[in-house]
Amino acid sequence: MISLSQLLLNDLENQITNDITFVQFKNDVAHNASQLSGQSVILFEDSSYTFAVGLMAALHAGCRVSLPPNAQPGTLEKLDGHRLVLELGQQTDFDFQPLDINNCILDFFTSGSTGEAKCIRKTLRQIENEITVLEDTFGEQLGSSIALATVSHQHIYGMLFKVLWPLSAGRPFYDEMFEYWENLVPKICEDSFIISSPAHLTRYPVLDIEASPKMIFSSGGPLPIDAAIETQNLLSKTPMEVFGSTETGGIAYRQQTDEATPWTPFSAIDVRSDDYGVLSIRSPYLGDDHWYEMSDKVEFLENDKFLLKGRIDRIVKVEGKRVSLPEVEAVALQSPYVKEAAALISDDARQSLSCVIVLTPEGQVQLDEIGEFRMGRLLRTEMRNDLDQVALPRRWRFVAKIPVNSQGKRLMADLLSLY
Repeated sequence: MISLSQLLLNDLENQITNDITFVQFKNDVAHNASQLSGQSVILFEDSSYTFAVGLMAALHAGCRVSLPPNAQPGTLEKLDGHRLVLELGQQTDFDFQPLDINNCILDFFTSGSTGEAKCIRKTLRQIENEITVLEDTFGEQLGSSIALATVSHQHIYGMLFKVLWPLSAGRPFYDEMFEYWENLVPKICEDSFIISSPAHLTRYPVLDIEASPKMIFSSGGPLPIDAAIETQNLLSKTPMEVFGSTETGGIAYRQQTDEATPWTPFSAIDVRSDDYGVLSIRSPYLGDDHWYEMSDKVEFLENDKFLLKGRIDRIVKVEGKRVSLPEVEAVALQSPYVKEAAALISDDARQSLSCVIVLTPEGQVQLDEIGEFRMGRLLRTEMRNDLDQVALPRRWRFVAKIPVNSQGKRLMADLLSLY
């Protein structure tokens, strides 16, 4: 493996994508780096190859790089710098030097609980530290396999797993993002691996699959055990889930065989919890050596393995009493009428406890017969055996699917807009 800071000092013969060589990649980076000098730039590209060219060119030119999650005008106008416009297929001399990993800056943007974008700044040192641990943990299993992704490289998970880690390890990747399983399945072979999320691993169409990948990664949100089992049945591989965030990077991993499968911290991560069970980590992917408190409650088992026990930022006050939104969702899911549930406090004057529901086929039949108002009352009645009165949702919305982003994370702003 070659570090990203040293990568373009070499003349290699490997493939970058399924049809683009390292020689062409180095030429493309050289040409675009020669057009830049220490500016702040915004990088958004649909093509993973063009993204990789732009990122390496900007870093070698001494630019600070902003990586927005989308290219909407309202998003871009809030960022510093100009949007990078790249030229491919040109040849220009450029004197590549080792990158200063402490001063190569990448700004990621992630949505908080309100949906407002939050800037997360990372140095190349933090990125390279994580790549090293990923290769040490999974590299032997992957060998020289090619990366296929259903997630965007504009988010740190997709960028690391699909683009930067393969670049550093000499593995190729497919240029495109596969939004639909029907387009991805023909590319699967025994020498491939898939970077995906619960948004895709919980929504399989009818597929004719002839080959099994070496590994399947999932991150961005909790993967239901049913989805893990279905993936194993369809693709002959149990997903390797990665728990983490944009701020922290990857913290731990697991392959779920039942709901009690614990998480194993990556080798570089120190973990502990306080008296209330709140997880803290110390990690070389963070900007300093201090302990970082998460918003997750855990139960520790042997050898620092742990179970996730819910998020402390999803405990809300209703009529002066504490209510666990995950508990409300779990109770709702006990109903034969409910397939998915998302509990929240609606953004109105009354701040009502509300629930967005995806119904089972049986539930849809019931809804058609009795209507939304009576369906909500029916679910409240079912939930009374397990929840206090204040924890019973007062407002309901019935939808075809819960809105999530490409990483499988629920979009709070979209959920709130339903009310």
